[in-house]
Amino acid sequence: NRWGIFPSVALGWKINNMPFFEKAAETMNEFKLRLGWGVTGQQSVGGYFPYLAVYNQSTQGSYYPNMFTGTYYNSNGQLIGNTLYPGGYNPNLKWEETTTWNVGLDMGWLNNRVTLALDWYLRNSKDLLSFVTVAPGAATTNMMDQNIGTLRNIGVEATIGAKPVVTDDFMWNTSLNVAWNSNKITKLNNTDDPNSFIATGGISGGTGNTVMAHKVDYPAYTFYLYEQIYDQDGNPIEGAYVDQNGDGQIDDNDRVMKHSKDPKVTMSWNNTFSYKNWDFG
Repeated sequence: NRWGIFPSVALGWKINNMPFFEKAAETMNEFKLRLGWGVTGQQSVGGYFPYLAVYNQSTQGSYYPNMFTGTYYNSNGQLIGNTLYPGGYNPNLKWEETTTWNVGLDMGWLNNRVTLALDWYLRNSKDLLSFVTVAPGAATTNMMDQNIGTLRNIGVEATIGAKPVVTDDFMWNTSLNVAWNSNKITKLNNTDDPNSFIATGGISGGTGNTVMAHKVDYPAYTFYLYEQIYDQDGNPIEGAYVDQNGDGQIDDNDRVMKHSKDPKVTMSWNNTFSYKNWDFG
């Protein structure tokens, strides 16, 4: 599915231009209401052709005797060459689509010496793209790109701006941005079991090792790990983990879903200083 249609619409109402706003306009020069709706597409996937059946060339150590196309000789004098094997692919791969609703307010005072922007948004994503494990024997690879489910994001963002100093030669612009976001997976395509999850977050040290998971009612890419045991001084005890189900052994059944990789709140403070033809940020 290489094509998509992504419509959007945005509306704005400059309330400060209305007759009933005349008295407040002496100090408040900007008051605007914004409404927006739109669909965006995301096709960031690994590899070049994860949706096409292609053949991959084997690596060194996977050679096979071939007197016609071989390029190397082994210790027995046989002509050997690389083999080709079918790579894993997903012919049903789709664009990830996100529908966003946005409500915002823009305000300015004293000829925009002081400004405030407030935004609330709701984003529903479907056909989520993720590089996840596949069932053993289902493909010639243990992980591939798949559309795994739906995700909801709700967020609030505020930006306060000011020009504390304005002269003929020098100006100081400053702005503080604070953003809060909450996301959770609302559906997984592969099952209706609320306890089911999809492993992701691959790490080195072996094939198929993962430290994260996708699960309904949890944020995307939630860490899925063992719970560490600590001593009285607060130091971790090496190799000691909580036996969550009390069966006397530590295995995959004792891993817990806990903590998102994404922060709930982000803050940024930006400053720009301009002096004649020079500026510094």
